Amino acid sequence: MAEALTNTFRLPPQLNVTEGNVSENFKKWKRQVEIYLVASGAVKKDGAVQVAIILNCAGPNIVDIFDQIQWTEGGDEKKPDKLFEKLEAYCNPRKNEVLESHRFWMVPYQEPFDNFLTELRTRANSCNFQEKDRMMRDKIIFSVTGKLQELLLREDKINLDKAIKICRAYEQSNKHVKELRESTNSTHTVNKVIHTMISSKRKLTNLKSKTSYNTQINNKECNFCGYKHERKKEKCPAWGKTCDACKGRNHFKAKCKKIHSISSTQSDQEEDDCWLNAITGHTSENVIQAIGAESKNISALMNVNDCDVRFQLDSAADVNTICKRYIRKEQVKPSTITLRMWNKTPMKPIGEVHLKLINPKNGDETMATLVVVPNGHMNLLGLDTIRRMGLITVNDDRFIAKIETQKIGDLGEITLKVDENVPAKTLPSRKLPLSLQDDVKKEIDKLVERQVLIPVTEPSKWVSQMAVVRKPNGKLRICIDPQTA
Repeated sequence: MAEALTNTFRLPPQLNVTEGNVSENFKKWKRQVEIYLVASGAVKKDGAVQVAIILNCAGPNIVDIFDQIQWTEGGDEKKPDKLFEKLEAYCNPRKNEVLESHRFWMVPYQEPFDNFLTELRTRANSCNFQEKDRMMRDKIIFSVTGKLQELLLREDKINLDKAIKICRAYEQSNKHVKELRESTNSTHTVNKVIHTMISSKRKLTNLKSKTSYNTQINNKECNFCGYKHERKKEKCPAWGKTCDACKGRNHFKAKCKKIHSISSTQSDQEEDDCWLNAITGHTSENVIQAIGAESKNISALMNVNDCDVRFQLDSAADVNTICKRYIRKEQVKPSTITLRMWNKTPMKPIGEVHLKLINPKNGDETMATLVVVPNGHMNLLGLDTIRRMGLITVNDDRFIAKIETQKIGDLGEITLKVDENVPAKTLPSRKLPLSLQDDVKKEIDKLVERQVLIPVTEPSKWVSQMAVVRKPNGKLRICIDPQTA
């Protein structure tokens, strides 16, 4: 019955005396053998039987060591406790405390924290530290990073137990935060599904309204002749004609943009897509004042292709622009327009699209032509579109000049407030090229004569540098340099 019971228990592993911490290996192995002897009932048997079982569990290498042991008294080879003493004496001298200390300090931090703590205690037991708790406390603080390390370092008198409590509490709070985030993300997923359903309904509405828009567009006033006709260049009375105002082609004087603006140049290119542009169809070069300019932007959110896109509002722009990422490839049509940036740099667009813009705040919508530009540029709405969407209103004030003269008049006195806390600057004079010195002298004398400038002959705390620029007409423009003022 005892033999059958013995066979039902798992044998302890063999004792490893060649790898790792041999001393620690022996302690763990001895503990497992003692449990096995008690569980199997072998502890009640004769000492020689117990020794045989121990050697059987230890493996052939330990049997060879057993054969070489010199026993001080006869019969000790049959006593389990004497065998354990001899094996412990064999394993303990092989422990290298320096190496064990190195392994202790090289234990990496890993979560969960309790696993890291268990590994640390095991390593510390092999090092024979005189202040084991202090060493473990320091190792924990050195191993953790970020906010947890900051929390530990804030404590003035922190011991091992307090460090363990802080680490466990921090790990638990991180788990709670993660659960809350996952719950929030699931809510966002539900909202995304709802948004997708709304977008599908918008697509269906846009498809229905597209046919009605194509019918209405033929009844719109032409931007080139001023009459209503089919949207084809051959049907326009202005096609091939010369404007009396700007001498440009393909539009009448009544629709000439150069009467009110100088932002475009003429184009003789014959492209149908150009005539679909309801804003600047007759031009091939358009000014985009706001792209890349450093100014305080005024923007509005519009829905385009079921996406919310933020546009900058620019009343000085002739066209609308949109980045490529918001447009589907099949929507883009060729364009003959060449954009001119705020710094007069030309840019060839990718193409143009004719899409519906929807104001998500009030539901207002309009069809507009947008020039597709590379990603990285600003989405832009020009004057015509932002007026049709009701984003701005233009009020024309009619000023009547009461004094018509070419001379500089006296409009009275004004009071300028000066901040006395601003430190004064006295800047050195800027050198002028020899070729400009005579002309600058004449211009300054002229300004003094007209009392635009007044000579200063006494010391002044404020002295600004003068900037001189020759204008295209050959005259000089003289002003102070605000960058150095």
